[in-house]
Amino acid sequence: MWNRAINVDTGNKCTLECPACMRQKPKQHNLDGKPITLNIVRNLVDSGQFNVLSFCGQISDPMVHPNIVPILEYCRHKIKVEMHVAASHKPERYWRECFAANPEAHYVFALDGLPSKSHLYRINQDGEKLFDMMLIAAYEFKMKPTWMHIIFKYNEDDIEECRQLAKEHNIRFKLKKSGRFYNPPEDNIYLPSNPDNYIGARLYENVKT
Repeated sequence: MWNRAINVDTGNKCTLECPACMRQKPKQHNLDGKPITLNIVRNLVDSGQFNVLSFCGQISDPMVHPNIVPILEYCRHKIKVEMHVAASHKPERYWRECFAANPEAHYVFALDGLPSKSHLYRINQDGEKLFDMMLIAAYEFKMKPTWMHIIFKYNEDDIEECRQLAKEHNIRFKLKKSGRFYNPPEDNIYLPSNPDNYIGARLYENVKT
């Protein structure tokens, strides 16, 4: 059966300040919106129209949602769930609550480079803590998380080391090329030096903000 997935933004909050995120555009700093309710999630799940809920926010991180635990609990055994996470500010016990609420959920951890370097783009992220949460998911909850690694200039020489680190812990490793480079190379500290490591079609695009 083909996946009938829907991407759900759980709200309008995130604790990170990733430079290419739309939240960092001048007119987007105070985005309107409220956290998605459990009732809305119930309606999505019970509609029968989807078999995957992907909490992959464009402006939010699901770990910032105030009621993500009951949402995960409701989805368990009813629908596949993907949790795309990058914010690291919740305490370890909260991560464990989330993992226990739905051990079948698939977590995608956004760590751009070695855990000690990921914060260079994922501003305000504690990459080493997030890596530890990924290990807890893998070892204690027997999940099969994915490490998503966006290629930037500061991490392009560490790709193989990251890949081996993931392999060592039986974690999926996924490289991702970005096209969110809107400034000339001399003005963009994140642009990879190797042209094969980014998507060039949108390079230097003039984006109105």
